[in-house]
Amino acid sequence: MQPTDYHRVSAAIEKYWPDQWEEMKGMSSAFASHGFYVSSEYLAAWAYWHELMHCDMSNDEPAECTGILTVCADGRVGHFRNLDQSFPPARNMTIDMTFVRDGKTLFQAVDFYWITTGFVTGVKKGVITVEENWRTSDPKLSKEKTIQLLESGSVIPQTSAFRLVMENDELDTYEKAFEALKTMKMSAPEYMIMSGPEKHQAAVVTVMGPEEQSRVLTIEESSTWFLVQTNYDHWKPDPPNDPRRTVAQNTLKDLGQDRGCTDLGGYAAISTPYVYNAHTIFTTVMRAADGSMDSFVREPGLVRPDRRKELKCGDTAESSRKVGNAVMVLAGFCAVVLGIAFVVSGARRLLRAKNQSAKLSFSQL
Repeated sequence: MQPTDYHRVSAAIEKYWPDQWEEMKGMSSAFASHGFYVSSEYLAAWAYWHELMHCDMSNDEPAECTGILTVCADGRVGHFRNLDQSFPPARNMTIDMTFVRDGKTLFQAVDFYWITTGFVTGVKKGVITVEENWRTSDPKLSKEKTIQLLESGSVIPQTSAFRLVMENDELDTYEKAFEALKTMKMSAPEYMIMSGPEKHQAAVVTVMGPEEQSRVLTIEESSTWFLVQTNYDHWKPDPPNDPRRTVAQNTLKDLGQDRGCTDLGGYAAISTPYVYNAHTIFTTVMRAADGSMDSFVREPGLVRPDRRKELKCGDTAESSRKVGNAVMVLAGFCAVVLGIAFVVSGARRLLRAKNQSAKLSFSQL
């Protein structure tokens, strides 16, 4: 990126997305107040990071992120997400966010992309859960063509798409939000993984790019009770050196629908080695029905960075089943331990409260 490129990109943000530009200026000032120079132009370039990384000025093609959608026998949908990135500082930058208007919570998100004023993982209670995964460009647009698209205002920054939809009070159902996201014009390809609060509302949208229509796969169109999306088109097989989707699918099959559709089962599948890898920054479990979102920053040292290359897709079935069962047992054990800890902690608090003051009501605990 040349200085003139930063200027052109930030001018596009200022012209077409003035609210985001003001927030970037505020962040720049906040950084400066703590002794760090981070220009608003630099932050604007981060807002278009996905678009710029997909153009011909970049040789990097990061394979990152896994999304799992599960449906229980009664139709309830769960959404499980790994965000993978290669730069370790992202772990320290990851935060939970609650967006509020007039004292009312609008939606929640988790990300390190807050520096863009947007996010790529979020949930709006009663409406939708969302996740964005990288999709490779083939062929790539030129840098000049990409910047011209940004300057035209005809495409939406990928990191802003989910926020724009969730802030729109008119898009108050899954169907409306889904349609808005499916038809958004993007300058770069991606995968959008989404679920809703009602039965069987689960889908993957493959965004092909600015000139092609997006392709949609719903859970009802699949032959299983789950969808797994990594960074490759669902109509193509996993590449031999990256079997994340195959491993997750085999784990879910072995767990079965009754166990696999639960929060614990989905977390076990998304935490199976190769799916969970050395580049996994955080894992999120979310459901649109109750607006729940639980996120966990993952430790990089638990999985070797090169392990993914040692396993071929055809060899994953038995190993992923064994690992999935082991993770499920371990997760169940941890849940029991945590449950006991909560009971003990609660009992101690009640005893302390009783000893300290008879006036302390249970509602204050």
